[in-house]
Amino acid sequence: MDDMISLISRWLHILPAVVMVGGAIFTQLVLCPSLDGNDPENAVKQQVKRKWSKVIMICALLLLLSGVYNTILAFDEKPGGMYHGLFTLKLVLVLAIFYISSMLAGKSDAALKFQEKEAWWGKLNMYAAIAVVFLAGGMRMVPRKAPVEETAMVVSAVEMQDDTITITE
Repeated sequence: MDDMISLISRWLHILPAVVMVGGAIFTQLVLCPSLDGNDPENAVKQQVKRKWSKVIMICALLLLLSGVYNTILAFDEKPGGMYHGLFTLKLVLVLAIFYISSMLAGKSDAALKFQEKEAWWGKLNMYAAIAVVFLAGGMRMVPRKAPVEETAMVVSAVEMQDDTITITE
């Protein structure tokens, strides 16, 4: 049952991440250039923002919940030092992505002010999202447990050497 919960949690983490990263890339490389500039009155842009903001909020919620669960599992396995650094950098970037995405899709006064530099923030968001994917891949490669078999073999070898040592005078 624990394996099934872990698998579901993984799916609930990967799918929203794919949606957010893909959305950031699509928005930056296809949608915004197709809409000809930063015209805030563009009806298509307003419709996309309204729908995309709901997707962002759902994805962010799923990523936070599944991320907390997955982090607990990962740190139970005592990951190495490199994992901690990659995790911290990924977490900082993810929080930045959540903030930038919500501001780019928002309609508050602060969000509208933020959107004055939509092209710059969109590029930063896209590059940060791509970096998070690379960091996640790196985290999967870092060993999380000391190999038990190797440790047991070293201990056995030391014990065998101790048995064969003889003291002669």
